[in-house]
Amino acid sequence: MYTGQIGFHFPMHILNEYTSHQILRLAEDATRSVRKLDQVWINDNLEYRHTYAVLAALALRLKLKLGTAITLPYIRNPIDVADGFATVSELNEGRQVALGIGAGNRMILGSQIERVKPPRVVRETIRFVRALIRGETVQFNDFPLLMSLHGMKNGGMASLKFKPPGPIPIYMGPGNITPQNLHFVVENCDGIILPTREWLLEEAISQIERSLTTFRKPFEKILYLNSSLSHDDAAARRYGKRYASHIAISFPDDAIRKMGIDVAEVEKIKNAFRRDESAPLVADSVSDDILDKVLIAGTPERCMERISRLFDTAEEHGFSQVIIAVPLGPDISEVIKIWSDEILPSLITN
Repeated sequence: MYTGQIGFHFPMHILNEYTSHQILRLAEDATRSVRKLDQVWINDNLEYRHTYAVLAALALRLKLKLGTAITLPYIRNPIDVADGFATVSELNEGRQVALGIGAGNRMILGSQIERVKPPRVVRETIRFVRALIRGETVQFNDFPLLMSLHGMKNGGMASLKFKPPGPIPIYMGPGNITPQNLHFVVENCDGIILPTREWLLEEAISQIERSLTTFRKPFEKILYLNSSLSHDDAAARRYGKRYASHIAISFPDDAIRKMGIDVAEVEKIKNAFRRDESAPLVADSVSDDILDKVLIAGTPERCMERISRLFDTAEEHGFSQVIIAVPLGPDISEVIKIWSDEILPSLITN
């Protein structure tokens, strides 16, 4: 039985057919229905409903911990990130507002933004934002890449003019994970959000535990459980393929081979994105094998054993939270009910 917390992720880009008011109502429904729900997460995307506006509305409605999985440093000036999260912290009456951060999907974001030196941009943003949240004055010249990226003035400086009333922990998001990156994350972040892919999960846990022997600090591990569930098996799997396409194209070829996926199959998906095909057509290029390698999709009966193993892993390795995460499923109200009534009762303690 898992003894940690439960989070629920509302992916703004996947749920684009829902209005902001509908998303708020769904989030309220989840808080009433999902056992031990402790935190609601959203994500940062260009062209979709604005992250900070939705976070502010959630703060006023839910009275829960909030977070982003993830915020994109290429589209958010780090001063804007710090004062935005600090403002939401006020609206959330001091409850945690977690900053999950990552470089974003290279095929999707890369069609609009020049993703210059992703690891370095993410690292500079983490240090910059953390300093502001701590009440420090930041010298722009200490962050040359962010200066160039966001047009900051040479010799300039910034500090927050008010103090956030609650904690704003920083978590590395569930992107590509390397030993070098994990070492930095353990040293500079409060925790990490780890993805569903089992082979990657095992390697990351081992590396984190090795790094913690050096830094010896509190460090949270959060499981980002990617699933698409419905009582209609075909509908759940078809719906999951859109997000599976995003995941598959985010890995380098050596990682794809390690997952046992044919690189040529992933190249077909990349070509569909390059042709700017619609989401349904891109999803059609995702095989069932790729779908099952990168997320969990189908009926509760089909998926229960794999979900149960992941919860066992989370309990065994002291994960503080499991997030019910993107893509969720074709009918979010049904997804909430499936998790609350059919899955979680057998996996978590009261």
